[in-house]
Amino acid sequence: MADMPMADRSASVTREATLPGRGRPGFDERAKAVVDEELDAESVQIWIDSELKNYGADARLLVARAFRACLAARRQREPQRESLHALQEELFFHHPKDAS
Repeated sequence: MADMPMADRSASVTREATLPGRGRPGFDERAKAVVDEELDAESVQIWIDSELKNYGADARLLVARAFRACLAARRQREPQRESLHALQEELFFHHPKDAS
């Protein structure tokens, strides 16, 4: 993938690395565990980073559009799970490393 033009890499990442897509079962389980206070948000954020580590330091930025699109589709299909979707969005986009 390193020899691929950036646009092609981005498309590949978009298809493969969206957490609500490929990693959905694990992300759903972890988000529910945060709600149930069985897991803290930082642990889930570390897991997200681990899931995306092969895409480099800016992995969250690289897959952000795909993540939002996938989450938007889930919100339409599963409106009864809005609180879960909102928590997943919060966990993905408000990483402690980003806070200053």
